[in-house]
This record gives sequence, C-alpha cells and structure tokens, in this order.
Amino acid sequence: MNNVLILCHRRGWNKLTNFILGLKKLDYRVTVVSDEWLGKDYEQFGLDKADEVCVNKDFNVEEVLLHTPTADIIYSVNENLLPIQAQLEKHYGLNNVSEHAAEILSHKDKLDTYCRSIGLGEYVPDSVVPSTPSDLDMFDDRAFIIKPTVGTGTKRYGKYSSLEYYGFNNKADFLKYLELNNLESFFDDNVEGFIKPSFNDVKYHLIAQEFLNGEGGNFAPYTYIDSNSEVNVLWWAQQELIRSTENGKFQELVNKSYSKEYSPHPAHVIHVLHFLTTLAKELQLKNIITSGPDVYANSKMIDINPRPGNGMNICDAVNDNKIWPQILSDAKADIQNHYVWQQIQLKPGKIKAVEDISHLEQYTDIRRKQLTPGSTIPEFSFIVDPVFSYPIITSGKDRFKLGENITHQLQDSISYY
Repeated sequence: MNNVLILCHRRGWNKLTNFILGLKKLDYRVTVVSDEWLGKDYEQFGLDKADEVCVNKDFNVEEVLLHTPTADIIYSVNENLLPIQAQLEKHYGLNNVSEHAAEILSHKDKLDTYCRSIGLGEYVPDSVVPSTPSDLDMFDDRAFIIKPTVGTGTKRYGKYSSLEYYGFNNKADFLKYLELNNLESFFDDNVEGFIKPSFNDVKYHLIAQEFLNGEGGNFAPYTYIDSNSEVNVLWWAQQELIRSTENGKFQELVNKSYSKEYSPHPAHVIHVLHFLTTLAKELQLKNIITSGPDVYANSKMIDINPRPGNGMNICDAVNDNKIWPQILSDAKADIQNHYVWQQIQLKPGKIKAVEDISHLEQYTDIRRKQLTPGSTIPEFSFIVDPVFSYPIITSGKDRFKLGENITHQLQDSISYY
C-alpha cells in the first residue's frame, strides 16, 4: 500500500496535522482532497506535509479520478464524505466501504434503523424523523434531542438552527417552543428536507432522538477496524459533560475528554465490542477508523464517528508522533503519555484587560478563541463551542493538576468591566 487518498472538508483540517505526519513516517504518498484552500491555515494544520493537495469544492468523483487515477486506500475525515469514498473505491477496485455501508454510517436515522434490524436495537436510542406532532408521542414524558440526520457536532445551520443539537424535556415543551418562536412549519418543512452546503449539499432531515443522560459522563473507544473486519480497540476515552438551559431547551456537550489508563467495566467492554463487531461484520467494513461510539451508563450508544477524531491527533502529539504509525501499521496504540483535553471554564463577563499569557500558549488548542478586551465569556461553553471555545491540552503524570493550575493562571490574568 503506497498511495493514500484523504477526503476532508475544511472544517476537518484540525484532524489532519498528525495523521498526515504518521502516514509520511510510513513512506506513504499522501493526496488530500478538500473543498477549500486557505494559505495560513494550510501550513498550520500540516497540509504542507502532504504530497499533493487538490481543491474540489463539490468532491466531484470524476474530477478526483482525473487528478488521482489510483489509490490503495481512502480515509474520509468527515463521515458525510463516506458516500464519495464508496463511489471512488468502486473505480479503484477497493472494497473497504460499500455504498450501502456508507449511506448507513453517514445518516443517523438510517443507522438507528439498521441497528434495530440486525439485533442491536437495545444499544441505540429511540428515535423518529417527525412529520407530524403525533410522531413525537413516544416522548410524551421523556426528553429528546433534535439533530440533523446528516451532520457533525454543533454545526447548526438554517431556519431551524435554534433546534439543532438542543434537547427538550418532552413533546409538550417542544411544541410550545415551536409556537413561541414562529416555527410551526417545522413538521411540513421536515418532510421536504433541507440542504446544507457545508455538508456537500446532501439532503437531510431533523431527527428526534432519545436523550441519554450524561450526568455521570460517558466513555468512547478509539478503534481501527482492520482488513478482516476485526475491531481493534486502540484506547478508551472518558468524557465529562456539562449542561446549559435556555428558553425552554437545553444542551449537554463534552467539557472534558481524556485517555483512560484502564478499560471501562468488563460488562461495558463486552457490549461495545459486540455492537461494533456485529456492525463491522454485517456491513463488511474494512480499514475504517472510529472515534466512538459514545457509551452511556445504560449501555446505549450514539455517534459511531467512522473517522479519525480529535483525540487521536492529541494523543499522537503528546507521544512524540509515535501513535499514528502504530495505528496505521499494526492497528494498536502503545500510549506512554496520557492526555486531558478540556474546555477552560472561566468566570463569565465582558473582558476589560488580559495580562500576558504567552507562557500558557503551549497548552492551548490551536482552534481557541482569543481572550481580547471587549470580548465576552459566556456562562457555559464546551470544547467545540462555536461561540466561545478555549480548550487546553495537558499530559503526563500530573496532567489533571496541571490543567487546574493553568485555569487559575488564566482566570487571574483577566479583569472584567
């Protein structure tokens, strides 16, 4: 295997930095196809290490084949690009992801439905794509979250962006919210579906999915599904979540994620391996990286994330760039230095002044917002918060204590109006 093709939206560049470096350490030829070209960020995220970067705004298959006529393996860094990968694999004579598998893995409703059809229903949340209010009867007395069937994280868009990735305590609260915010056309519009340009113009709908309470946190495996469709767990990540409530809705997102030195409870491990192995065998998946699923206390799971995740980039960086070569060559990861990736929780308010914090920049995620006079720190924020994100990365034996010290230093450097 010599020629590697990576499909990646601009928003996924942060996952490429160490990934490309790991591939180059194994002497692979790396071609990246992306939808944008940005000079400064191009080097910041390590795309300059690739052998070739091609801009293809629509990820047109015929155009990709013209400039990359052969490939030995394809990695999609954004799951909505899996259908493009599947089409390309047919031309390249590969069989890692079929068009059927790609359609399921890139669509939340189809994934939930498929899991129920192959005997994995106990592991997926109840869900429905509502076309009438009565479709939500299953949530008369329990909470649910609205998500796009094709989407990632908190990338909200369009007329119903105020609904996406927000939870509601029950059906009645949701209908009340629609009425108060002049969104009564929701059900009719959801039947028609929506188009999101940043997700390759794929039509999607909004799904109501059972809310899984993450009050005690959740965990997720990083895995490599090899050429025999065997699931290889690389390591486990523990995640802490924080919840905010506003205007009759709530959101619960990751505030801290860190590599675990030990596996979760054996019963949970058995459930996760059964779930992923069954899915991999049924869909005949090969040479696929997953950054999930997120596993809750009741053993229900969401977000398989069939792509490299941020934690993989972080883990490789704090382990002298030794992790990605291990994953790609041996489907394993020997972690000597564990990490913590967390959103700094600062006192809310409008910033008046910030003292010199340049000595702390070595710990900050490159995607952080700048702490500048006049900017406002919100009451709640998350690792990938689109409004205010200031995550830090610590590693080593005292990584948790170090994170606390950095938080205190940052807080002490800020004065408010």
